[in-house]
Amino acid sequence: MINSSLGENTYTVYVRPFYDEVNSLGSLSIFNSADTIYAINGTAYVGAKGLNVLSQLSAGTTMTAAYTTYTPTLTPTTTAGIFYSTYVVAGSTLEDFYTEGLEGDVIARSGNTLTLRGATLFDTPAEVSSYINTPDAVVLLGPGTLVTATTMRRSRA
Repeated sequence: MINSSLGENTYTVYVRPFYDEVNSLGSLSIFNSADTIYAINGTAYVGAKGLNVLSQLSAGTTMTAAYTTYTPTLTPTTTAGIFYSTYVVAGSTLEDFYTEGLEGDVIARSGNTLTLRGATLFDTPAEVSSYINTPDAVVLLGPGTLVTATTMRRSRA
């Protein structure tokens, strides 16, 4: 994150290639709305409250991922657009290159037990992935387990 503007309802980030914490491809300002959902350091926020908490995090930290919509602004001579965030993940909630974890699609939940399909285990600091050899992985969530959830809509052709 470079900075944020509560008055403009935006925050600005450096755009970096995946797993590259050094090189930048430029910057991008992302607009937020009253419906933007934030997951910051394990706590959920909505709207202005989330942007306010986000603005208090240290600038220069690699710490944000945003799921956005894009609205093009077309003119006869240029094409540009605006990114509007719908879901922002930040701080310690965001997975990074040095985090161990399990990733997959949740297909069932019973109490503190999740069943994941297509699971990948990241089990070393270098994020070398180990693929689970069973069709589904069963995970027991403990009181300190951090879960980040996103809803993805898939269209059928």
